[in-house]
Amino acid sequence: MSKCEARFGTNADCISLSKTFQAFGFKIYQLENLKKTEMIDKIKNIPNEHGISYDCLFLCILSHGYKGGIITSDEKEVSLEMIERTLCCMELKNIIKIVIIQACQGKTCGSIYIQKDSNYLTTDGICDPSIPVSEDIRQFENFFMFMSTIQGFVSIRHKEEGSWFIQEVCKIFQTYGSQITFLECVREIMTSMRKKQGTIGKSQVAQLSEIRQDRLYSDFQLKNIVERKEKEYD
Repeated sequence: MSKCEARFGTNADCISLSKTFQAFGFKIYQLENLKKTEMIDKIKNIPNEHGISYDCLFLCILSHGYKGGIITSDEKEVSLEMIERTLCCMELKNIIKIVIIQACQGKTCGSIYIQKDSNYLTTDGICDPSIPVSEDIRQFENFFMFMSTIQGFVSIRHKEEGSWFIQEVCKIFQTYGSQITFLECVREIMTSMRKKQGTIGKSQVAQLSEIRQDRLYSDFQLKNIVERKEKEYD
């Protein structure tokens, strides 16, 4: 496998994600350049390291990818199924688990007919031997996976401003997160992504985001911590 390029623009995505979720009262834990075993261990140990006294967790993974998975800092492949099975444990079965993945899922560039100049666009692209055995299917409840792109296609990332998908996720949540439900926000993000356009070299590119899994008990709404405090004092 050829060595993946540095993911310029990731820092902008991390800053946007931290700002967005802090506004809704989430505690932020940022981990960088994890190897495959480190990533799996960190996900597996969420109940031990962070407890289970919360309603919702967001796991955001920004990485290079391939069809059906992501690539870690040691250039090992981690399938989407492994991420799902590792996060979906019995301890977290009643907690809303949202996985947001910014990574290519193949090598095909989506096309667009209207050209728009951009010299800073790039992509996130280039077996899964030990999937744990599940004994209780209930652990896979209350789970949602949102992908930056559809299977087989690349994701677009601006080398300075961050990825199209993550920046759109943050913009929609910041603008509408406390006004409409989570799933309505997801639909807004998908609609906005359909309007994105740009060029890489001489090629015109576009991108479609995708709901990979949806097993949520019900829809929910985020609440801005400023609004929470105002209600407490009413």
